Order: sequence, then C-alpha cells, then structure tokens
Amino acid sequence: MRSSLYIALALATPGCYDTGDLGEAPYKCSKSQPECPDGYVCQTAPMPMKTANRCVKGGASANPLTIPKVGLYHGLRKNPQLTVGNCPDRLAGIDPSETLAEAARNFDSGAQFDGLAACPGGDVDVFAVELQPNEYAKVVIHYQIAYGDLDVALYDADGTLLTQDADFTRDDSCVASSKPGGPIYAVVAAAPEDQNRYWFQVTRGPSQFSCN
Repeated sequence: MRSSLYIALALATPGCYDTGDLGEAPYKCSKSQPECPDGYVCQTAPMPMKTANRCVKGGASANPLTIPKVGLYHGLRKNPQLTVGNCPDRLAGIDPSETLAEAARNFDSGAQFDGLAACPGGDVDVFAVELQPNEYAKVVIHYQIAYGDLDVALYDADGTLLTQDADFTRDDSCVASSKPGGPIYAVVAAAPEDQNRYWFQVTRGPSQFSCN
C-alpha cells in the first residue's frame, strides 16, 4: 500500500520527472514546422551551420547567425587594445546581444556608434534595423582588418540570410537591403579566433543604397 501511494504522489506532482540535459540543439525544426519542446526555440539559417534548422535551448550559446566565410584570413587575430574582460560594447551606448529577440534597438538613422568590439573570438553582435514599409537600409562597419577579420550581414526575422559582406582582404564592410521594409537584423561577426574593435552605422531612406 505504501509503495502504491508513493507512486501515485510521484505521478501527481508536477516537475518531478527530469529527462536530464538533452544538449543545446537536440531536435530538428523548420520554417514550416517551427514547433519545439518547452524551453527550446526554432532557429533557422543557411547551411552548413551546425545549428541550422534546429530547436535550440533558450539562451543557448549555440547561435545560427554566424556569417558563412568566403575565404581564409591569415593576418593578426586580436586587436592589441582589447584585453581580458575588455569587450566595450556598452561604451557606445548600445548593448548588442547574440540573438534576434534581444537585438540592440532604437538608434537613429545615420548615427555612428564607436567603441564597439567583437570579442571574444567568434562573437556575434545583433542589431535590429527598424524600417518603415517604404524604407531601405545600409549598414556599414568600419574596422582595421590588420587587427582581426570581421564580417557583416543582414537577416530577416526568421533568421534567413539576406545579404553579406564576408570579405577577408580589406578594411571595413557594408551591406544594403534589396527590398523595402522590415524587420531586418544586422549581424556583425568575428571569425572564430578573431577579436577586433569597430564602429557601426545604419542609414535608412526611401531609395535603395549602394555599397560601392
């Protein structure tokens, strides 16, 4: 009788069953079937990214917004102005995150934000670019490639890559939207071992921009 009572209490008590740690991205999903178990969200991105089309744990470090590389950079990997614990995003007055949901927001068209840093190596900074239905956007990051390779890209709200500048041979990067309206997200990414400083600018307007 006592054993039966213990079993009944265990089944009736919520939260007693623990499946254990299933990892950061144990389930598949897609744009057409984005359902995920509690505690996971569907993130989609272009292949061959490791977590593309996966249910990833909420707040997981696994991030599908990494920009695909177009070549291998052979220069320095770290800006000497960056030291342990000194990744000064907040000095620019904004605090970019690594997810679409927590992207930095509310910055004026044409405003420049200096003092940002992509670090530690492999860091991803996400900025929400809020556009009116008739607006286009251009995003520019200025940096010195001699101190580490950075890339910039635009994604839509589903995490689909729209356009990228992943050149590994020159300073600065620029991307421009090809369709009006949004929401879209600007992503700045460091190569896996790189850490560098940059400044960031978004320009919005009624005509399509050029990066040339």
